[in-house]
Order: sequence, then structure tokens, then C-alpha cells
Amino acid sequence: MRKLLLLAGLLLTLGACKKKEDTAPTPLTRTQLLTGKTWGLTAATLTPGITYMGLTFTDGYQALSLGAPCQIDNTQRFELPNVYTINEGANVCAGSPATSTGTWALSADGNTLTTVVSGLTTTYTVISVTDTELKASYPFAFLGQATTISATFTKK
Repeated sequence: MRKLLLLAGLLLTLGACKKKEDTAPTPLTRTQLLTGKTWGLTAATLTPGITYMGLTFTDGYQALSLGAPCQIDNTQRFELPNVYTINEGANVCAGSPATSTGTWALSADGNTLTTVVSGLTTTYTVISVTDTELKASYPFAFLGQATTISATFTKK
């Protein structure tokens, strides 16, 4: 009898436990993925390539290294509410402040990112953004040559 009561108690205890339903975590929005991080340029492609001093460049990172090496160590931050900061890093370009601040806005669909710093507006097409990597493209002109820069920024 005692074993029967013990078995019944055990069955009631097990039956009273509910199995926790597995729920997938809510994915982060592009705003959440973009903000609160320091981003540094790690790669860039120029399409079409640009010609400078007789050489054609399609690797934008290489072109930047040769033409404006002081910009290679620049970082960017996107903060809420829509504060955009560029830090020149240790190698500050001549005539540039160590830090520039402006604003940023992300379109409702998260596909267009607009920054404004010192009156200069840049509109990016967001290709992808994760917790550690941002890929975006934007139109650019260099010495009268139109190109599109496809840039990869990595979380620093």
C-alpha cells in the first residue's frame, strides 16, 4: 500500500510539471545591431574602379591607404538618439578635428542609412548588419570619376 501511495504521489508530481515551451528569441532590429558599437573600416570595393596617377583601383581600402592613410584608423559610432560620431584615431588627418559629431537616421525598412556631419550628408544602402559586421554601399566621386563604394565595417 505504501508503495502504491508513493507511486501515485510521484505520478501526480510529474504530471503537475509543465514542459517549458521553446520560444525563439526575438531577432534584433537593424537599429539595435547598429548602435552602441565602435565600427572600423576593414574592406572596401570600388565599382567601377577609379584611376589615379595612371593606376586603376578597385580595392578601396588600398586606395584609401595610399591617398589618405590618416583615415584608415577612423572609427564610427551610432548612438541613440541618433548621434553619429567619427573618431580620427591616432593618425589624425591634417586640419581635421580628432572627433566629429553629427546625426544619423535609418529608414523604416532598415535599408537606408543617412549620416550628416558638418553639413555633409552621406546616404548608404545597408547590405547587411550583424552584431559584429556592417556592410553598406554608397555613391562616391573622385576627381570627376563616379563610383560606388561597397564597404565592410567590423566591430572594434
